[in-house]
Amino acid sequence: MKKILLLFLILVCIFAFPQGAIAASSTTSAILTADQMSAIEITVTGTESPWALSPGTTFTENNTLQVVVNSTANWGVGASDADTTNTNGFMTDWSGSAYVPGTKLAHALQVNANGGSYVTLPAGGSLLTGTAGTSQVSYPLGFQQQVTYTDPLLPNPNVYRIVVTLTGTTI
Repeated sequence: MKKILLLFLILVCIFAFPQGAIAASSTTSAILTADQMSAIEITVTGTESPWALSPGTTFTENNTLQVVVNSTANWGVGASDADTTNTNGFMTDWSGSAYVPGTKLAHALQVNANGGSYVTLPAGGSLLTGTAGTSQVSYPLGFQQQVTYTDPLLPNPNVYRIVVTLTGTTI
């Protein structure tokens, strides 16, 4: 009986306290794919000084500001006036902190790039197109503003102001 009890204890010890760890493993993998997305970046460089507008003339400003384009695909750049509430394409009385309703120049601002045709704000239109692989290429921006004798003089320190929106797209 002692032999059976001893054998039973040995078997319990072997199964209850295994001498070697049982190795387990699992392997998986991940498959990654990528497709390069087209991208465009446009920036405006330069500093625009206040314009001196004279009645009965068309003020023209060229080559002071540049639009710089980087693109991985064929591209286009357009101009518009996104503010249809205050300016809607027209230089408007600016108090230094807000637009003054109702006082605008009689003619809408026009914009061009690289000596091309002018587009009239607010809708604007296409200024430039280019091909894939463009990197750090600068194009001069131009502005035209017709001024009439009936355009109101503004009290100091007010000025006429507009924000031109440039939009780059890949095509």
